Amino acid sequence: MPRTVRQPDRPECYVLSVDFDEVADELYALAPEAFTAARNERSRQARATGDGELAAQIARLARPTVAGWLANQVVRAHPDEVRALVELGDRLRAATTAGDGAALRELAPAQRQVVAALVGRAGEVARSAQRSVSEAAAGELENTFRAALADPTAAGQLGQGRLSGALVPSGFVGPASGARPKARRAKEPRPPQSVDAAAEQRRAARAAEEAARTALESVVERLARAEEDQRAAADEASIAADTVSRLTAELADARAAKARADASAKRAEAAVGSARREAGAAERRLAAASSARAQAEGS
Repeated sequence: MPRTVRQPDRPECYVLSVDFDEVADELYALAPEAFTAARNERSRQARATGDGELAAQIARLARPTVAGWLANQVVRAHPDEVRALVELGDRLRAATTAGDGAALRELAPAQRQVVAALVGRAGEVARSAQRSVSEAAAGELENTFRAALADPTAAGQLGQGRLSGALVPSGFVGPASGARPKARRAKEPRPPQSVDAAAEQRRAARAAEEAARTALESVVERLARAEEDQRAAADEASIAADTVSRLTAELADARAAKARADASAKRAEAAVGSARREAGAAERRLAAASSARAQAEGS
């Protein structure tokens, strides 16, 4: 949280001290709908301290997607389980580098279990916040945890608890590695071709509908983030315009004060000249009076 500190050069003034890491941790712990307003306020506080670079840094923080937010909260609520995921990833990478197939086969069940457990934890977080997790968000969560298994950089990003969106898995962890084997079914007599074709059309239609729904959810979420980024940029522009107006007014006040000081200086200079002339005339009158008195006393 921002702290109030005294300015060294102006002991009578206090300003808010803003630390980027503290602010980022605070913001990514918030619900997504509360993120933008809080981010803009923290950016304003940073600008009030005179640190424009920090204010811009904070303003660039992106509102998290649902999957990013859930992953961040799992990191906060269950750090030991996330640490176990990272340690398992280290072992999997070591086995992959060594070409140790036996170790990879031994670790495969743990890989599936730890990812499933963390996705389950994310569901608990969502339910406690009275939210639901869409199929698309669940898939993004699984991808995020698999990415942390495969890549130490991704693991570090997850561990910070500041994700703005899902991570993409790479390396030895693939979508198929977590899939459960399908049970074999007894062969059935092939139905007539027309029934087969109709069933295939229905399956294709359902798959297309699900793909379209997932794509729509993704587009809507990206649109919401873009609109919020636009509003944040507008807020930043408004803050900058206010700053320019304030500085312009201060400059005008300073110029007016200088003009008044210059006029006062000219009046003082004129008064000094007048006083000098009067003093000269007085000196001359005094000299004349002294001379006249001396002459009178001598006669």
